[in-house]
Parts: sequence; C-alpha cells; structure tokens
Amino acid sequence: MTGRKLLALICGLVSAWGFIWAGKMIATDAGYIEPAGLEYMSRDQVATYFASQPMPVYATLLIVSIIGAFFGGFIVSNMTRREGAGFNLSMIVAAFLILGGLVNFFIVLPGQPAWLMAATLISYIPVTWFGHKFAHIMPFSEEIR
Repeated sequence: MTGRKLLALICGLVSAWGFIWAGKMIATDAGYIEPAGLEYMSRDQVATYFASQPMPVYATLLIVSIIGAFFGGFIVSNMTRREGAGFNLSMIVAAFLILGGLVNFFIVLPGQPAWLMAATLISYIPVTWFGHKFAHIMPFSEEIR
C-alpha cells in the first residue's frame, strides 16, 4: 500500500468516525439530562438508560452514522482517484465502520434498539459505496488538484 493510499484510508476513517462521534455527542446532549455518575454505572444501568432515550435521539444517531459513512467513502475515493483503488479502500472504511458499530452497540453503549443497530450496520456498505461513486461524478474534483 502506497503512502497516499494509507493516508487516504486514515483520513477517510478519521472523518467518518469524527463526524459520527460529534453527532452522537450532539444527539445525546441535546437537552436530555444524563443521570449523575453515568460513567460509574453498571452495564445494566447504562443499558437501561440508553434504552429509555426518546426517538429523536435514535433518529439523529442513524442520520449521523449515514452521513459519516458517506464522508468516509467520499474522502478516501477522492484522495485515491489517481491510483484507482478507491473502491477497495471505501469498502475497508465500511468494514471498519461496521466493526466500530458492533463494538459500540454491544460493548461500549449497550441498550440501544435493535432496529437502530440493524439499520446502522446495514447502511454502512451501500452509503460508503455511494460516497465512492459521488466522488467520481463530482465535476470539480479535478479542479481541486
């Protein structure tokens, strides 16, 4: 793997995870009061707390996950257009997003609804692929370089 491809992969992953992380921070802190000592709660208490969140929190989490996956695929494909390996790297970004989502849903923040887990994990591959395709149809992509 060349240095440009590795840098593109890192930039795609950081941008996707960064956007998803920022969106999760906004969604969970948008006017909803967290219980005192959340970081010291047991796993069951954390699961109960996250299961009690209102629907807008879950909708926001799904939307930011989709947008983050799009940006990850778009950035990695746009950075590697000259090498022509953007699709493979986009799918690597999707695979890392799926792994991160599994860790998030089952280990870090348990208790989120099953529909959110399924929709998020299933959406990563097609949305990252769409970001890859969108990077190749952008009319100004060549002007930037």
